[in-house]
Amino acid sequence: MTLALTIPRRHDDGETVGLPCACPNGQVSEGVSRLADESYSARAVRLVTVAPIGAALGIVVVQIFTILADVRSLGTAAVAIALIAAYLPAHLHHVWAAAHANRPRAGYPTLAWMAVVIGVGTPLVGVGWLLTWVQLLVSVLIVLPRPWSWLVGLAIVAGYGPLDLVLAPTDHPVWTVLVLLERTGATLVPAWLSGALHQLRAAREELAAEAVLRERLRIDGELAHTVGTSLDDIAAQGRRRVVVADERVDAA
Repeated sequence: MTLALTIPRRHDDGETVGLPCACPNGQVSEGVSRLADESYSARAVRLVTVAPIGAALGIVVVQIFTILADVRSLGTAAVAIALIAAYLPAHLHHVWAAAHANRPRAGYPTLAWMAVVIGVGTPLVGVGWLLTWVQLLVSVLIVLPRPWSWLVGLAIVAGYGPLDLVLAPTDHPVWTVLVLLERTGATLVPAWLSGALHQLRAAREELAAEAVLRERLRIDGELAHTVGTSLDDIAAQGRRRVVVADERVDAA
């Protein structure tokens, strides 16, 4: 998905159509319009790229308030916040790489670190900690290659309901699984859309470069043909003039 401004253009009657453009003598500058298009598109790409990071941070903030509401000890709350601070940079690194359509650097070690921290925090904090498995599921789907990402992700979803029943027997596991999937999608969908947008821009730039190269080759070919034909004509005229000159010398 690309966003672009309408390029101003003029009809034959002189009326300007599209966005207004302040140019000398009322002339429309296509170069200025093109720069406006690129600037607008770049701002849109930056906004879309930051969106999954904002979604991930918003989910974490909600989780912190949920944990603070569930725990009754300040020490447990402090442990929970410390554990979130420990794994959150790795998770944001994964989401940022996915938003740029890249593989995360050191993806496996950082994913293993997240799994250890979230696994340790589950029995320490209790049922309020379960929502942090959203970040683990998101990172698993980003870091691991297919089909392993889907298999591990399904295993997390399948074990999430029983784990919720163990920590909170009065909860509804189906609802908690739906919440897990909904918050996972809230981060993954913007990240994948941003990655697709970056891939589209890269493909567009590559096609533009190829088009410029083909046009240069075409112009070179036409120029070589035109110059070659002209040189052949000049050489033929020179030969004819030499023949005419020789005939005049013989006649004299």
